[in-house]
Amino acid sequence: MNRRVCLILLLGLGGTAESATKLKKFAFKIKTKDGNIVGNVRIEAHDVDAAKVKLFKRYPSCTVLRVNEK
Repeated sequence: MNRRVCLILLLGLGGTAESATKLKKFAFKIKTKDGNIVGNVRIEAHDVDAAKVKLFKRYPSCTVLRVNEK
C-alpha cells in the first residue's frame, strides 16, 4: 500500500483501499491565455474540481471549453 492510501485509511476518510485509490479520467478542451485551442488534455483525479485544480497548475489562466469523463 502506498503512503496516501495508508493515510486515508488511518484517518477514516476513504473507507476501503479501493475507494482511496480509484481515480477518474477527465478529458478537457481548453483555450490557453495565448488564444490557442488545446484539445484532449487528460487528467486523472477523484472528481472534476480536483482535475480542474491540476489543469490550472499546468495551464495557468486557461479557459475550460469542455470537459468529458472517460
